[in-house]
Amino acid sequence: MTDAECSSIKSCNKRRVRGRRNTGSSGGEEEESDGGALAVAMLCNKALFPNRVLITIALTPLVARFLVRRQIIKKNA
Repeated sequence: MTDAECSSIKSCNKRRVRGRRNTGSSGGEEEESDGGALAVAMLCNKALFPNRVLITIALTPLVARFLVRRQIIKKNA
């Protein structure tokens, strides 16, 4: 499908999805995506950011000590 045939990306994608045969193993029909899954993923990413920062701050010294003991990295002293 050319760009001239598509009035917008979303309508072009809908036409492509409708024209496709379902080759997936789920046995169900293909669903059209309007970006809702992406929005939920972004929301979860933003909501869990403080937790990820705390985990990173807590684990970094432990991982660094482990790597020094295994002589994977060298100690600065």
